[in-house]
Amino acid sequence: MKAKNINEINLLKIGFEKQYANRKEGFYTLDVNDKFYFTVDFKTMTLSIQLKGYGHVQKLEHIKTIEQITNLFFALTGKGLLEVVS
Repeated sequence: MKAKNINEINLLKIGFEKQYANRKEGFYTLDVNDKFYFTVDFKTMTLSIQLKGYGHVQKLEHIKTIEQITNLFFALTGKGLLEVVS
């Protein structure tokens, strides 16, 4: 099975929401749990994880596919991403 690249179509399919769609510096977001959320920058398509309420951002530049995002989500929550989105 071929890995799915991180792009708008694939992000929206797994539950990411577009933020600031009319601006260059827009991004996609997905709540992970009560502590973290994911963001993906429009320009670079780089995944970051952010700590809610603290503004701490950790870029995860080694994450290159949708499958890696879903695996990370499972590791953090114990739930499959598609189970949560459905």
